[in-house]
Amino acid sequence: MKTNYQKGRTLQNNKQYAEAVKSFEKALVISPDFIDALFNKGLCLIQLKKYSEAIEVFDSALKIDPGYSPALYNLGSAQLQLKQYSFA
Repeated sequence: MKTNYQKGRTLQNNKQYAEAVKSFEKALVISPDFIDALFNKGLCLIQLKKYSEAIEVFDSALKIDPGYSPALYNLGSAQLQLKQYSFA
């Protein structure tokens, strides 16, 4: 798990976002509740302009930890890109 996550972070830092997503997905197969892998996968998806997928990933992270503010912030950013506004 950690190896795939660390590889994903290295790829992400080198702006190899598609490859990083694959590494985070491998980490998530082993540990589906690994919130750091979910969060960073979502960030990479935003960089790839895959906003709908990013929204799903950030939603998953928030199901694990509803108070995880970085996921909430980036969920809003992805929704903004798709002009999905909701006012509660």
